[in-house]
Amino acid sequence: MGLFPFFSFSLFTICIIFSSLQNSILGCSDLIKQSCKNATNDDPNSTYDFCIKILGENPKSNKAKTIEELALATIDLTICNATKVVSTISKVMRSKVLKTSYGNACLKDCLSIYSDAISALREAKRAIRIKDFKRASIEISSTVDAPSTCEDGFNEAQGEVCPISKENNLFFQHTVVSLAFNNMDGHIGL
Repeated sequence: MGLFPFFSFSLFTICIIFSSLQNSILGCSDLIKQSCKNATNDDPNSTYDFCIKILGENPKSNKAKTIEELALATIDLTICNATKVVSTISKVMRSKVLKTSYGNACLKDCLSIYSDAISALREAKRAIRIKDFKRASIEISSTVDAPSTCEDGFNEAQGEVCPISKENNLFFQHTVVSLAFNNMDGHIGL
């Protein structure tokens, strides 16, 4: 008889844990799923799977009740990603992987580009909070080209290869999702 209450409690605890895990592993909130579907539906630059992945892994996103909260979460994720890119650029510069002064100059340009992108994304966040979605869209849009601008510097010289191409691609995907969520929230047709 002493075992039954323990078994009941354990079974209840396991059910609660399974339910929580099921929600985080098997899927995101309906708001995230529907919003990712809407955000990526007509945009060839973003994918539903990427949107679900980044928002599903973010606890703040899973608590979101509105598109605005998701838009802010996507910007937070994009700022975090840009900060990682800046850190990667700094590491590459310190490691002296690039042997030419031109390559190092390109990396410095990339560092500046991403630092500016972080500032613009912070401004976008402030704009969303005051419901100035048009301003937020302008700020986010200014960051979308950061990866290609960084890559272009390396492509201008024969034999130079951008050491952060993977990071550039990931940042681009983040910015596209952020822009889509902002535009959904503000119903902006650009």
